[in-house]
Amino acid sequence: MNFTKAVEHYAAFMHEVGIPVSPHSKDTPRRVVKMYGEYTEGLRPPTFKFTSFPKNPRHTYDQLVVVSPISFGSLCAHHHVPFVGACHVGYLPSKRIIGLSKIVRAVTWISRKPSIQEDLTEEIADLLMMELKPRAVLVMMIATHYCIEMRGAEKAGVKTTTHCIRGRLRLSLKNEFIQTVRKD
Repeated sequence: MNFTKAVEHYAAFMHEVGIPVSPHSKDTPRRVVKMYGEYTEGLRPPTFKFTSFPKNPRHTYDQLVVVSPISFGSLCAHHHVPFVGACHVGYLPSKRIIGLSKIVRAVTWISRKPSIQEDLTEEIADLLMMELKPRAVLVMMIATHYCIEMRGAEKAGVKTTTHCIRGRLRLSLKNEFIQTVRKD
């Protein structure tokens, strides 16, 4: 990204929509470009290594592992305004287990780009299936979309819930995941 050019473009945008320059807004173009740089990190390769470990053969743990709630923020692909919320991730180990912080990092990284919540939910599940090769992955995202709260419908408090299941899963485990998430 050409930071200087982006700042100039945003300053021109502010001028065109009639936002006056004041002591409070004179550095706004620079701050906005920096913010969008942060909120588009998911368009670039991750800065972390996705680590998983062979499951110790002596350990027989084969139950649901849930990491929840993971706060996230993304940009609505339609309006480029934030949507924020919590992501809940569960997986059934197979031959590998994951460094749990990597689930948190993966959710943050994938969320940092213009997208829609439905796609993010599936992308997180697909990444975990590819990297971890578990028996199953469950992802649930619950978010507030500022394109609903601040424009269009202008309704505060509306939450959007999406979920995705990949792999083979008993219904009782899906219910266990939902009950665990609801406790958060």
